[in-house]
Amino acid sequence: MLLAMHTEPWFSSWNYQLLRTFFGLWPHDSLRIAIAYHFIRNPLISTLVYAIAFYFFWWKLDDQTQARRNHLMGVICSCVLSVLSTGLTRIWIAWPAPALSEQFQILFPNSLWGRGTTNCFPSHSTLVYLTVAIGFLHLNRRVAIFLIPFTFLTISLPRIYVGGHYPIDVVGAVVLSVAASLAVWFMMTSTHFTNALTWVSTRGHLTEVILLFWLCELGEGFRASDTTAHMIVRIARHLGWLHS
Repeated sequence: MLLAMHTEPWFSSWNYQLLRTFFGLWPHDSLRIAIAYHFIRNPLISTLVYAIAFYFFWWKLDDQTQARRNHLMGVICSCVLSVLSTGLTRIWIAWPAPALSEQFQILFPNSLWGRGTTNCFPSHSTLVYLTVAIGFLHLNRRVAIFLIPFTFLTISLPRIYVGGHYPIDVVGAVVLSVAASLAVWFMMTSTHFTNALTWVSTRGHLTEVILLFWLCELGEGFRASDTTAHMIVRIARHLGWLHS
């Protein structure tokens, strides 16, 4: 499957001007770059917060426990749907990260050049964690109102600052996140879908294994899943099942 690779992102001039303005306000220096990478690499100050919130609302026991657990299972479904949707968008949309682009590299110090992925659209990190944050709107608005801007401040901006994403990558992630959340919320009006969520959330040890895996990956930034996925792709290419 071939990607429609572009050398520049959509709205290239807008992205360039926005990045130049942003870096004019917060110029690159060693301390700011180190702080940005600290947010990217340290789950304690970024991604772990989402896992803690998810865990708290899952294990809160009252007359709404099962309804909350169904909704949280729906949040997981929204994340899966949003990530799967990128498989379709990446057939048509693909461009290298700013730190890999000759046009945008001038905005970054030389030490950041050459970093990032060859296809950075959309921002997967923003996509997943914003979807989780939006999911809390139906559970606790104060938590959601905290987590939504927290996503942009601790997940999106650090990756933009070090040249891993364009602003349009974050915009694309927001669109896909909202679309996936709305789609699952609509499906949850179906009794059959709600019953399926109830069945999954009441399977005893199986449910606990699913929840444990989800919380570990959510809290750790899905690094293990990403590494496993890359290994599977490498093995498939080695066996000739995929073309580079």
